[in-house]
Formats: sequence, C-alpha cells, structure tokens
Amino acid sequence: MPTIIFVNRRRGLGINIWYSSVPNRGDPGFKPLQMPTGRHSLTSIPLSNDRGAFVGGANTSSTLLTTNEIYDFTTNTWSSGAPMPTGRQGLTSIPLSNDRGAFVGGINSPGYGGLRTNEIYNFTTNTWSSGALMPTARVSLTSIPLSNDRGAFVGGEGYYAISVANEIYNFTTNTWSSGAPMPTGRTLLTSIPLSNNRGAFVGGASNSNVYSAINEIYDFTTNTWSSGAPMPTGRYELTSIPLSNDRGAFVGGTNSFRSILGTNEIYDFTTNTWSSGAPMPTGRMVLTSIPLSNNRGAFVGGVSNISDSVNEVYYA
Repeated sequence: MPTIIFVNRRRGLGINIWYSSVPNRGDPGFKPLQMPTGRHSLTSIPLSNDRGAFVGGANTSSTLLTTNEIYDFTTNTWSSGAPMPTGRQGLTSIPLSNDRGAFVGGINSPGYGGLRTNEIYNFTTNTWSSGALMPTARVSLTSIPLSNDRGAFVGGEGYYAISVANEIYNFTTNTWSSGAPMPTGRTLLTSIPLSNNRGAFVGGASNSNVYSAINEIYDFTTNTWSSGAPMPTGRYELTSIPLSNDRGAFVGGTNSFRSILGTNEIYDFTTNTWSSGAPMPTGRMVLTSIPLSNNRGAFVGGVSNISDSVNEVYYA
C-alpha cells in the first residue's frame, strides 16, 4: 500500500504537499536526495526532462564555490557538471534554449560591490563560455527569462547602494540594453516570469523597508512597471517558482525578527490576490529553486537550522 501512495503522488495527485530530504519531515511517500555540496546564496536553472543545474554559492566556511551539480528529479539522483569558471555567491541566472543558461553578477570577494560577470553554461556539451559583461555590476539581484533567449536582470546592490537597474540581455546577439528602472530599488528579492513577457518582482530589502512586501510587475513589451498586491509576509532572501495560469509560489526567506521562514505564499497574477500554501518543512533563507513539470518545484540549499544541503520538493 505505501508503494501505491508513492506512485500516485509522484504523478501529481498529492496537491499542496511537500517532500523532504530531512528525516521525519514532509510526506513520507518520497524522499528527495539532498544536494551533495551544501551551499547558500547559489542559483539554479531548470533543464529539460525535470532536471536542473545548481551552481555557485558559498559554504559554511564562506568559501566561494564554482560547484555545478545536476539534479534529476525523475531518477532522484545528483551528478557533477563542469564547474563554473568564476566562483561566486549572490548571482542570478536565466535558462536559455537548448539546455543552456546565463549566470550573471554576484560577488567573488568579501565585502560589497558586485560583478559584471556573465558566464554561459551548455548542459549538452557540459562546457562554459563567456558572455558580454552586464553593464552594471551587482550582487543579490534577480532575473526573469523573456522570449527569444532574452532576460531581464533587475535590482540588487553594488558598492553600498541598492539598485533600481533593469538590464536586458539578448543571448542571440550577445548584447545588453537598458529597460525601465524598477520603481522601488531592492536587493535580495525574487521574481517569477508571467505570460506575455511580464514578470513579478517581489519582496527583498529596500532603503525604506528592510523586509519588503512590495510586488512590482514589469511588462517588457511596453517597458513599463505597475504595482501588484503586496505579499502578505514581508521577506527577503526568499525564492520562488512559477506555477500554471500566471501564478507563483514565494517561499522561505527571513523577516523583521530575523527568523528563518518556511512561509509559502501563492500569488495569482490574474486575480491579483495572494493565498497561503503549505509551509516548507525546513525553513531556509538564501536558497534557490527550480520549477518542475506539473506544478512542482525543487527548493534546494540555503541557510537553515539543519543543513545547507536540504532538498525539498513541493507539489502545488
């Protein structure tokens, strides 16, 4: 009988359920394998066939890492990919066509500042190459993919200043251009892509509110910003995954009490409303996540009270 439950839930019938690599946490029907190299402040991109590349970050000794580990959800296994040329934390990334991705920004030395670095990973050939440098050096920024192998790289900070920068990378031409600046400068925020080249940029730390609930919507086609309903729980150092029908799950982070959170709040762009999802079993901050098929997602790494190797899978 437990095997039947396992199979059904793996097929997506277990709605609003978490599975955890941590013993005695989450639903017992499936135990995701923990990430081999514990890290925080890393980034990730989804790959074909429910796989993902988890790249960079820092370990508990504050060593900046070039580590690239590939998670295959279908087989629940990890493997090693070619290391990223420049070890960094606080970077961001976008998926590109043909199982490639652009890994941009971050920091590779103690202190503030940020990098312009743009390194392209090709999963098929397991190789890295250099892309055009981002115009504005930044760390703790966020990004969304756009159509035709483009992406918007937004916010973050550089040299003690929180940024409103919105810079558009075109992988095909290997060029950058400027988009309309984000209305509220924020760092350590997160974002999800929406339909029709739009995106929601949520939470983070701003100059006026360290634990922001701000939700600002960018429309790339019109190059304009608008306000969305604020997130119920102001947070920064959170992560997010897109869900079907222009929704997204915004998970984890930390709040005004500096608590490490498992909070999971679902944003519906169509109705401009928020609702509560099942909390993540292991509260974490500066984690990363990838969307999987059928409204699922893997939430990996980050700082927690348990380990920085935690892998928890959410079925929305």
